[in-house]
Amino acid sequence: MSRIISIFILVLTLLSPSSLWAQTLPIDIDISINPAEPKPGQRVTATLQSFGMDLDIANVSWFYNGAPLGSGMGKKSIVFNAPSSNTLAGLSATATGAEGTAQSSITVRSASVDVIWEAVDSYVPPFYKGKALAPVGGKIRAVAVPSITAPRSISYSWFYNNSAVPGQSGTNKNSLNIKTDVLSDIESISVSAVSGSFTGSGSIKIPLRNPEILIYQKSNGFIDYAKGSIRDVFVTAPGVTLRAEPFNFSINSNVEKSLSIGFLLGEEPFVGSANAQELSITRPETSGESSIEVNITSIKERLQILKRRFTLHF
Repeated sequence: MSRIISIFILVLTLLSPSSLWAQTLPIDIDISINPAEPKPGQRVTATLQSFGMDLDIANVSWFYNGAPLGSGMGKKSIVFNAPSSNTLAGLSATATGAEGTAQSSITVRSASVDVIWEAVDSYVPPFYKGKALAPVGGKIRAVAVPSITAPRSISYSWFYNNSAVPGQSGTNKNSLNIKTDVLSDIESISVSAVSGSFTGSGSIKIPLRNPEILIYQKSNGFIDYAKGSIRDVFVTAPGVTLRAEPFNFSINSNVEKSLSIGFLLGEEPFVGSANAQELSITRPETSGESSIEVNITSIKERLQILKRRFTLHF
């Protein structure tokens, strides 16, 4: 009888909730890296920890972006290079011991700072879907955007064409405002960001654009901004208004107060339009060609000048 009772007790012990839970409990292993926010290309140490497995006698294999990084008995740590700025990398580890096999993975991202910019005073027509480009002698605002894991309070150091800009650098000064060099073709802006263990940097190169003129046709009060002309204008309607739109010019408040615009029909200046940007013409009865010259000069920026001759096709 005692033997039957002992077997019954053993079966109850094996089937008890605590025993069943212990058999199905997964083995947890965790990966930590130091530094947590590495610089691009910086040497990083990854460490494996577990409370359910003796890692000192476990066989550990490391993988970086799916490629073997290292393996060995008790290999609880590994050293690797952080990915380049704005690039994600996958780090994983597999540990096999007497307790079973467990896996863990993390995503590694270098501390990074993106730099975005906008042309503050560059003119584009209404409803223009593109981005205003940076004109020679125009104003640019650059903004530093650190990675999402960055701390809130960051000290920024700005550089414009490799020269420090201390007046616009400092804690939480994440933007830089400059006036582009009239003799430059491209502007270079960079920034470094520091806050405790977080260190990141970013840079951009901004090509500068010379002034440009496009001619659009206006009929019955509607301007067809989908069809702009840079050299040849084909006039098909009996009467049409030509509208000159300046691109890559610095505009303070509006076009008329910032730019001087003039038309030459043949060699004769056209004067008298209610809108300085527009010229109304009548299509002749016979087909042919004529020329029109548009002169645009910035009132404030002396190098923002453009003369463009267009051919009118009737």
